[in-house]
Amino acid sequence: MHSVVFPIPLILFYVVYERWFGCALGSSCSPRLKEHMDYCAEHPEEMDKIAKIKSQVAEVKGVMMENIEQVC
Repeated sequence: MHSVVFPIPLILFYVVYERWFGCALGSSCSPRLKEHMDYCAEHPEEMDKIAKIKSQVAEVKGVMMENIEQVC
């Protein structure tokens, strides 16, 4: 399995979806969302680190699932 690094806008979308799914943009989440978007824009290197770590976790999970299937 290959590691995939996503572009920063896609990472931002994923983080927003993961944290605020179901939260209306006009509600009290709006200031928090803007704050998070500003942070992502100001710290792209952090978003890249997160993407790499998530990719590594997904790869390890895949290997673990394959191993479990082989045992069962």
